[in-house]
Amino acid sequence: QGALVLPEHSYSFVYTIEADKLLLKFDNSSIGKVIFKIKSADDAIILEREEETGTAEFTLEKQESEEIEIE
Repeated sequence: QGALVLPEHSYSFVYTIEADKLLLKFDNSSIGKVIFKIKSADDAIILEREEETGTAEFTLEKQESEEIEIE
């Protein structure tokens, strides 16, 4: 289980990893389910998703641990 924490909102989800795919099922039904292709590079995880306008790529970089408060 995890959460996407943005400045104005927080979205909880359950995730599953199968081979090179990450499936996020958000509790918020307006978001629903999102599937990413995942790969790693150095201290980062790269998420790719095909969209109508092309490939969207997101890089998650490892940082020092911080307490994140989820409402």
